[in-house]
Amino acid sequence: MNLNHSIGFLTSVFFIVIFVQCNSKPVKKKKEVKEVVKEVVFSVKEKAVTDIDGNVYSSVVIDGNEWMTSNLKVTKFNDGTPIEYAESNENWNENRRGRFYCWVNNDITLKDEYGAYYNYYSVESGKLCPEGWHVPSKEEWVNGVLDYTCDVLKDERYAQNLRSPKDWDQYLRGTDKYKLNVLPSGYREVDGKIEYFKRGGGFWTSTQKGGPRAIVFLDDGTTGIRFAGVRRIGQAVRCVKDK
Repeated sequence: MNLNHSIGFLTSVFFIVIFVQCNSKPVKKKKEVKEVVKEVVFSVKEKAVTDIDGNVYSSVVIDGNEWMTSNLKVTKFNDGTPIEYAESNENWNENRRGRFYCWVNNDITLKDEYGAYYNYYSVESGKLCPEGWHVPSKEEWVNGVLDYTCDVLKDERYAQNLRSPKDWDQYLRGTDKYKLNVLPSGYREVDGKIEYFKRGGGFWTSTQKGGPRAIVFLDDGTTGIRFAGVRRIGQAVRCVKDK
């Protein structure tokens, strides 16, 4: 495993990145299942779900799984409990086990386009997504999106069909073929500093064996799984509909 690819996006000592490249060997499936996957036509649903704040999200069905097409921007858990807003670096870092959110790049004007960062204490509450939806696992991301994408485009390393055609550096701009609209939202460090906004992005997963995991789209063009040793990092969240 070569970890040097991760230097461009995440330099923190807390991170290890395992790459999931589209030219890697796909997960073994029965032949007839692979043929069905190749023939799947994705479909977009407008106004598919509303969160407890009244924010409305569209969705896209990819390989039978329904995903939000924009980042989560809710300020309350689905039971109505407020999530603590931490704007300043001091607020973000002062309560080491607090459940926090802030707007991407700490800029509320980006709310509709980019959504919010959430620390992992908020994610592992199990109440962040709207009722009937959940934070996807690492396997749901890899097998339900990345592996499906790679199966269709075997020569595509950079997940360009998942990245947005805007806001990324020119050579990283995508086609957004599957309308997942992955934006370079960056992340918020444990000290509150915003890192890599408009250069890279990632999403928390519900998988936390040995520590929380995230799916990242790095500024060197690769896509991988990130291990985060701390839960106080702020990152974007997408939700997937319960089966």
